[in-house]
Amino acid sequence: LLGNSMPPLSSFKYLRVFRIDEGLSRDDGETLDLTAISQLFQLRCVMVRVDGKIELPTELGKLVYLETLDIETCRLMESIPSDIVNLPH
Repeated sequence: LLGNSMPPLSSFKYLRVFRIDEGLSRDDGETLDLTAISQLFQLRCVMVRVDGKIELPTELGKLVYLETLDIETCRLMESIPSDIVNLPH
């Protein structure tokens, strides 16, 4: 989904708000890989609106500033990281 035109998420180490809106259905089986957001230590808000499969990182515990994880209309999500309950915000 992000394609080759966008640098890897790990390049945005000071990013605080991450939002992806994908209006089209992703029936082609392609997965939106968001595992790299675990490296964005200053991230405060993640908003994802896609109609397809997404992959979250296995751990979010390092995202101590994360206040909002808003995932809407994602039909296929493997799991939500279990350490999300330990986040301070």
